[in-house]
Amino acid sequence: MRQVIGTAYERDCGARQKCIAKYGTNCFICKFSFGTEYGKVADGFIHVHHLRELSKIRKEYVIDPTKDLWPVCPNCHAVLHLRNPAYTVEEVLAFLGSTSAPRCARPKALAAAGPPGAQ
Repeated sequence: MRQVIGTAYERDCGARQKCIAKYGTNCFICKFSFGTEYGKVADGFIHVHHLRELSKIRKEYVIDPTKDLWPVCPNCHAVLHLRNPAYTVEEVLAFLGSTSAPRCARPKALAAAGPPGAQ
């Protein structure tokens, strides 16, 4: 057996809650709302993105929840992290502005259309 020593960067749940209290649970980038689209079961669900990558800070750092964190949906969060270092929120917003595709799949709109081939 061998011992491995590493550094762990812990997330502050209180900071997450303060971020959500300030900005709400709509995606900051695409404005998607889980509560609006899925109802009560998903109301309040959102990821929170660290604008400063914790693993890059490499020291104890006190997060300012209103300056360092933004609520983003899982899709936008994944796009932010498609490269290292992560894309900025402004870059991902520009990606959305450069396409005519819908910003997020809308389950209610899809459900209204019926299943594929039902037309």
